[in-house]
Amino acid sequence: MCGALISNAILSAQTQTITICYFVIVFSALFIVGFAYSWGPVVWVVCSEMYPLRHRGKATGLTSGTNWTGTTLVGAIFPAASTASLSGCFVFFSLIIAVGVVIVHLYEVETANETILEIDDAFALHKPKLRRWKDADERDKRPLVFLAGSLVRFAC
Repeated sequence: MCGALISNAILSAQTQTITICYFVIVFSALFIVGFAYSWGPVVWVVCSEMYPLRHRGKATGLTSGTNWTGTTLVGAIFPAASTASLSGCFVFFSLIIAVGVVIVHLYEVETANETILEIDDAFALHKPKLRRWKDADERDKRPLVFLAGSLVRFAC
């Protein structure tokens, strides 16, 4: 997603030709596909899992409201900001995504194939730390191993 936004930032800073316009459309479509398979739906899952059961209803309502408020603000500000600097907007949003990746890597826990009580415990006991793949907990590797196994079965 960052690559698509950076590509659009570079292309939008160039002299506008029909070819560049087509490339901007292609990279925008790639961004939308990447967002639809990653950040888009995951936000709603994380909001519903990250709070203890006794506070989950109110906290999920608050995070959903905050998400919609932020989305509305971005939609309202983007036309004016893109008029000022379209390439600057693409760079800004790619930086926001990069910061989001770091925050998710440090603070979010893997919740795939876990019960609701195990998820509560995982969030309660999680300590932020930088980690390498070889040092990662086996629970954190499971979704990727499952994905790799599915791809192998699909290819065969």
